Amino acid sequence: MRTAEKDALYLRYYRSRHDEWNCCRGDDYDDAGVLGIMQSQMMENNGNTRELEFRDGNQLVGFSTVDYGRHALSAVYTAFDPAYGRRAPGVFAVLAMIDYARANGFRWLYLGFLIEDHPKMGYKARYAPGEYLDETTVWRIYHGTNA
Repeated sequence: MRTAEKDALYLRYYRSRHDEWNCCRGDDYDDAGVLGIMQSQMMENNGNTRELEFRDGNQLVGFSTVDYGRHALSAVYTAFDPAYGRRAPGVFAVLAMIDYARANGFRWLYLGFLIEDHPKMGYKARYAPGEYLDETTVWRIYHGTNA
């Protein structure tokens, strides 16, 4: 559910993590444009989406959205307060999703596409072992890297 608290956090997160996009996009990336991105990425769903909030006392420090599948939970997106960056809130969010998946009877958590050398996508290599679908559509074991 969208709130003013989440809007403010998402704006801080987006500007700290994705500022390279702002230089070229113009008016589409003012506050309303950025919040439109949040709305489409995290808030518009098919009814199988849930939201996890992370708080330090009463202060919202992050939130994630996950999609429910038949046997798996799929991570959609996570945003966190950049002021908490040194405390690894992204790692905390993944671990919370793992706990949530287990507590709700899911067999797997999908983190999405892994691009090992990408500075914002390579973190997924740290969560192993895992599985990947190869080019022949066979599931294979992924043993991870030190990304």
